[in-house]
Amino acid sequence: LKVDGGASANNFLMQFQADILGADVYRPKCIETTGLGAAYLAGLAVGYWSSLEDIRSNWAIDKTFSPSMEEGRRKKLIRGWDKAVRLRGDINGEGYTSTQPTVGRLHDGTAILYYASNRSGGNGGMDIWYTLVKNGTATQSTNLGPQVNTPADEITPYYDQRTGVLYFSSDRPGGLGGHDIYCAVGQRNTWQQAEAVCGCLNSEWNDIYFTV
Repeated sequence: LKVDGGASANNFLMQFQADILGADVYRPKCIETTGLGAAYLAGLAVGYWSSLEDIRSNWAIDKTFSPSMEEGRRKKLIRGWDKAVRLRGDINGEGYTSTQPTVGRLHDGTAILYYASNRSGGNGGMDIWYTLVKNGTATQSTNLGPQVNTPADEITPYYDQRTGVLYFSSDRPGGLGGHDIYCAVGQRNTWQQAEAVCGCLNSEWNDIYFTV
């Protein structure tokens, strides 16, 4: 595998790539190939290089990363990733949007998925909902309620498992403009009243996708 770009400067990342693929990874001496490609095109245009073969001869290896991970560990890491499948249950359906998921955990380890949706039964616009996910199937979705949702749009939820705080953005009245960041303490459909986070994080623009 031949690599380039800024990320290829990271030796750990390149070694991990070689270990997972079980193949050699070759990093060239010049990794900034976007700028290099533009220079090559200009050089071809003015006759500095006469052919693509001249350009190919300039490529040189800086470092080769060869697999060194024990095979059993490599297979275990690969098994940790499965082909993406569509969640079963009522979270996905025709006529509405379900998007921007964030995952938390209940005390027994069950995954709880918070997401934004304009499905029926909400408070208006996009609301934040939750569903439990077991064996690839989502249970019936539940609206987080009026402590979190309003007739405006509530979007981009992020649940901080450590503190039990849900962060999200809303264009409800009373903000600084656009979507502002709010937070609420709780879990499932039991929440304290949502409040805007400190003013230094919100602006007159759309402040969205907040994480900690």
